[in-house]
Amino acid sequence: MRVPTYKTQNTLTTKTGSNQLSVKANPGQFAQTGQAVAQLGQVAQRASLNALGAAQKAKLQFQEMELKNTFEAEKEAAILAYNKGLFSGDINNQTHFAQLWAAWENRMAAMAGDRTNTLPPGRYSLAFSRIENHYFINNGFLEIDNQILRDMDNISHIKGYVVHGRYDMICPPIAAHNLVEKWANCELNILPNAGHALSEEPIAYQLVKIMNELVLKKEDLYL
Repeated sequence: MRVPTYKTQNTLTTKTGSNQLSVKANPGQFAQTGQAVAQLGQVAQRASLNALGAAQKAKLQFQEMELKNTFEAEKEAAILAYNKGLFSGDINNQTHFAQLWAAWENRMAAMAGDRTNTLPPGRYSLAFSRIENHYFINNGFLEIDNQILRDMDNISHIKGYVVHGRYDMICPPIAAHNLVEKWANCELNILPNAGHALSEEPIAYQLVKIMNELVLKKEDLYL
């Protein structure tokens, strides 16, 4: 960025925005004055770049917010569309939407995905998808998104066990960490080779292990 300079008698004046630097000079000091001007020019350039960076950051934040709002609107529209299909009254149409919903969930739930690559059974799909969609339509019957974390004091005295797969793409592991932070009397088990599904061997093994231990510790069950 070029900085304008103005020479008046033996004074070299440099202006940058509202700032002004005046340097009294004689012929032997012009080199030093030139260096001062160059340094001030660098300061002005950095200030300009910082302003540009702030503007770019604000633009990206706005675009991110706009994209998030668009995504949320499309997500809500998709859930409503599935709701209409799942409760259309036409059993063939209902089963079609149910199997699509359940198949997507099956592919997301396990680390290995759905290796069969086939549609799940109709009756199972209809029951599973209708229940899940019903909860989504009603926002999980929660007053606010973080209601469970907000109300953890109600059960924090109860001994708890959280089993969570590291590669869970449906309920990210950060959700388990946030829960445990509010639940002091809780044991967190993050399994390195598991996703979301109960049917995955590491998750099933850990849950059975915990239940067997609880049988030997009846005091934890308040029995």
